[in-house]
Amino acid sequence: MNARSDSMTNSRQELLGIVLAAGQGRRLGYPKSRLCIGGHWALAMITSALKKGGCSRVKVILSQESKQAIEGFPELDVEFLINPDPSLGASSSIKVALQNEAKLAAALIHPCDVPLLSASVVQKLIAGWRNCEQSENLVVRPVTPAGKGGHPLLVAEQRIPDIMGLSDDESLRKLLLPREQRLDLLFKGDPGPFLGVNTDEQHSLIESFIAKPK
Repeated sequence: MNARSDSMTNSRQELLGIVLAAGQGRRLGYPKSRLCIGGHWALAMITSALKKGGCSRVKVILSQESKQAIEGFPELDVEFLINPDPSLGASSSIKVALQNEAKLAAALIHPCDVPLLSASVVQKLIAGWRNCEQSENLVVRPVTPAGKGGHPLLVAEQRIPDIMGLSDDESLRKLLLPREQRLDLLFKGDPGPFLGVNTDEQHSLIESFIAKPK
């Protein structure tokens, strides 16, 4: 992609963060919405990173079960929405978030089980996207030097209808094609966009990257 001199020609400037937190967490033994790392609540960490990194609003998509699992947890300055049937897959939760969102410049989609997201990663992702020609047609993701993709996934306005058009058995990976409408941004030395928690072993590993609150 070629850099351009102006920051962004699109008049739609709002960036929406979407956090997917409807997972049951069967292998962890509890809904992923209540995931904590080193004594820190993952949802609070992620939503804070998205807002400090440049998202004007954040929506968190829950199931009824994952909502009940965080009753009594601290209040967050986000909008919580319920996916009535999360068994349909992640795309169904994203569709819930994007209903009635007609004027977005982009959505940044992040799963709640990738907890070590930092504001600097979000800022770099947004900056790389804004500096591209035809930014409104892009899907942007962080990648490792080996080419492994991470999160969040930034979906620009003209690609958002592609999400709404996904069938229940289609994943977001379909949005990474065609290649000319995808931007891979290289991240070195920061595991945050790439380390997920699905098992107790992964949880222990990720806890080693973060200090416990005093």
